[in-house]
Amino acid sequence: ITLAAIYSAQEKFQEELDTYKEILKECEKNKDTLHMCIIYANMGAVYGSLKDYDRSLELFLKSEELAKITGNNWLLGNAYSNIGLIYQKVEDYEKALDYFYKGLEYKQKENDPYEMVISYLYLGNCYGFLDKQNTSLNYLLKAYDLADEINSLQLLLKVLDPLSKAYNKLGNFKKALLYHIEFKEINDSIFNEGKTEEITRLKMQYDFDKQFQIQKHEQKRTEALDKAEIKHQVDLRNAFITAFAFMLILAIFLIRSY
Repeated sequence: ITLAAIYSAQEKFQEELDTYKEILKECEKNKDTLHMCIIYANMGAVYGSLKDYDRSLELFLKSEELAKITGNNWLLGNAYSNIGLIYQKVEDYEKALDYFYKGLEYKQKENDPYEMVISYLYLGNCYGFLDKQNTSLNYLLKAYDLADEINSLQLLLKVLDPLSKAYNKLGNFKKALLYHIEFKEINDSIFNEGKTEEITRLKMQYDFDKQFQIQKHEQKRTEALDKAEIKHQVDLRNAFITAFAFMLILAIFLIRSY
């Protein structure tokens, strides 16, 4: 799964799918329903990224079936939300809402605030597509309040942009501007934090590369010294053999002279 995540980050979708298919074979062999459910969901998300919504929906429905077998509320909540997202992509908003509500129900059973924020956001966005701005605003504010309560900047960032746009559509430009400013501030904060992390990563990489080059240079120097020592030993041996041969020839010559 880690390898698949790396391919996902690199947007190598075919490699990611191939990896999931290999993992799925092992899961099926071991009758590992829980991980099969997760793999089908991940594959569905990949096909969603590829805009193959029919295949994506098919896989998400398989994930839903397996989630029901496991009885895991978190898996069921996410399965319903995933299906809702596909219906939203194909502009079947009423079906999307049905699944978003189902997803929220199971996430509330788990009392998972992070996932509940996501469900409120999905509902808010979907009502926005239906141009039901007041209902959309209601769910977006729920998402905002809960994200703020758990102090999640990443979730606030997801909520603030649609929240600002909802107020703008309702003609409340003052609040639209306030939420847009907050969005920019958090976005800049996360960007700067990410930039600091990137600088730290690059410095660590530089130090590593520098150390590697030093070690490589030292290894080459050692190898050169070893070669020089070996050559010296070979030269000494050859000199000894040559001297010994000369002495032997000289001895034979002297013997014959007598």
